[in-house]
Amino acid sequence: MLPEFASVPVRFALIPAAFAVLRRGRRVLLLRRWNSGYRDGWWALPAGHIEPGESCRAAAARELAEETGVVLDPILLDPLCAQHRTAPGGAIEQRADYYFEAPCPAEVEPVLMEPTKVSELAWFDLDELPALVVPPELDVLRAVGLRCRPGDPDLRVRRQPGSVGDADRLFERRGIVEDREHQVRDVRT
Repeated sequence: MLPEFASVPVRFALIPAAFAVLRRGRRVLLLRRWNSGYRDGWWALPAGHIEPGESCRAAAARELAEETGVVLDPILLDPLCAQHRTAPGGAIEQRADYYFEAPCPAEVEPVLMEPTKVSELAWFDLDELPALVVPPELDVLRAVGLRCRPGDPDLRVRRQPGSVGDADRLFERRGIVEDREHQVRDVRT
């Protein structure tokens, strides 16, 4: 049986997706889209739709593993930003994109895992990105390039205290934590 709200007319569909910015210093891993029906030939980040019941962080880690073979604990992915996208003119389909960043372990070399959707993968310096990068992702990568410092040994974007990078600690202080299965739960008593 459908829930009561299912009978309410749908005004729009919100499609959530998670993106992984995998870095080695100032280099970022990009995949060239192929045979996908969307921006084929363009470079993009490892990404995909968030599955029902899955956190956006877990989805980014899953997509990273599925597309590049790089397996990371989702807790190692640092939140970068979120984007809301829609087409001009009031399209009924809207997108909510969640971006995460993680350093690529030195002993791990990404591999092309989905040859029917991706023609190649390559590392690019944040100052020398290819001409054809999917536009919303290019905006994020340019911001990352401006915020990260050359030679930063931490490999992560430097943030001011209290910014998105400190969200986990903020939620923890408020009694809300993400457990090992990456489900958010309230631990306040």
